[in-house]
Amino acid sequence: ERSESERFRRFTREEIAAAVWPDEASEGISEQAIDSVVRRLRDRLSVAGAEGLVATVRGHGFRLMLPEHPV
Repeated sequence: ERSESERFRRFTREEIAAAVWPDEASEGISEQAIDSVVRRLRDRLSVAGAEGLVATVRGHGFRLMLPEHPV
């Protein structure tokens, strides 16, 4: 069973940029580029039947909302 902090982890745009583009300075990566990555992730999760796992947290970034019990 996952803890609440694991299930609802929040990621800033800077954390996402660093994970996707580790060799780039985060200042050089646009919000639109990060939004595009998140959109593609949501699309792929949807195709896999896992909709709603990534939520936008306005002004903070994104939240990964995992199920309570791992599948």
